[in-house]
Amino acid sequence: MTLRQPLRMSAAELIALYPPNEEPLPDAMIQEPFITDSLYLVRDHFRERSDVLMSSNTFIYYDERDRRASVAPDWYVSFGVDPEAIREIESYLLWLVGKPPEFVLEIASPSTFANDLGWKRELYARIGVREYWRYDPKGGELYGEPLVGEELVNGAYRRLEIHETADGELWGRSPVLGLDIFWGEQQVEFVNSATGEPLRRLHEERMAREAAEARATEAEATLEAERAARLELEEELGRLRQSP
Repeated sequence: MTLRQPLRMSAAELIALYPPNEEPLPDAMIQEPFITDSLYLVRDHFRERSDVLMSSNTFIYYDERDRRASVAPDWYVSFGVDPEAIREIESYLLWLVGKPPEFVLEIASPSTFANDLGWKRELYARIGVREYWRYDPKGGELYGEPLVGEELVNGAYRRLEIHETADGELWGRSPVLGLDIFWGEQQVEFVNSATGEPLRRLHEERMAREAAEARATEAEATLEAERAARLELEEELGRLRQSP
């Protein structure tokens, strides 16, 4: 699919009016490892789908009449969209895409946690984000809780259940992603809700398998080159024997 609304201006004109988030972000050094690592795992999980947009710290503009009406989630996911069309204009223009992202995750930091608990939460509910998750790397020191997931019901957020394993791990299930989200001190962890397989392990196994396949392909190419060189040498020796 393409953008729900046709472009009345060129992509360059839209970028000038609604610029992407290029300002240095507060506490980026604290949040960056959690954002990039978790986004990478989930993006890899949905790699075979061409209708999924995932982005981090880019602007979502939600009111065409107000160029200041924007928000930059730590990362978000939108299904059933044309990612390339959205990337061309470098921001998520809600009225052009025709729908809000389904999933938003915020990572707590000293300068942003109050926004995540306050006006951002209210805004995400107002524009229709179906699931809003908050992850506190400090174990609840900032948000008051290590991990919170909420789903939108009749225009208001209702908490999703957070479970605790026998080992004391906290986790909640995201129906939108089809993933279980685990709190970890070093990273956000994800498990496929349907299979129980951790995304990190699946990713590592796939990478190892692809590396092994690449080595096998390279070895086969080397053998083929050696066979071709040997054949060429034998042909050259044959020509030398036949010459007077």
